[in-house]
Amino acid sequence: MLRAYDDPASVTASPWTTLNGGLGLRLDWEDDTNCQNHNPNTQVATATAIITVPVDTIMTIDWSGLGETELPGFELMNLSVNAVLVGSAHAPGGNQGCAPMGPVVSSPPPPQQVTLTAGAHTLTIDATTNDELFHFGVFYQFDLSFVEAP
Repeated sequence: MLRAYDDPASVTASPWTTLNGGLGLRLDWEDDTNCQNHNPNTQVATATAIITVPVDTIMTIDWSGLGETELPGFELMNLSVNAVLVGSAHAPGGNQGCAPMGPVVSSPPPPQQVTLTAGAHTLTIDATTNDELFHFGVFYQFDLSFVEAP
């Protein structure tokens, strides 16, 4: 079943939580089917924000997360600004089955900075569990900060 949320705060079951006065965002996946006997589906999430800055600005994007310790091709995340990839991440893997989750592996490592010219810009986060197995308590969290460009 596909669920879409235009305003995460308006839906009690939304996987998205806004933080820090709108400068932060957290995605909490539902627990898996084999380790926690819960959600038997691959989960997919996308968040899009239009950011308007009045002057040239340096935006710093920081992220963190936990992913499965079974295989690395899961709990995938791509973060783009104006359709240009800024960073991606995936589960650490390790062939540990239902062992506790581990910190995601990012490329490049966070934080990353993007110079925004005055005007509107689009930030997009695409994420997926990529299967229904070996993830519980997994999440991604994003934080933004802004300073005027020199």
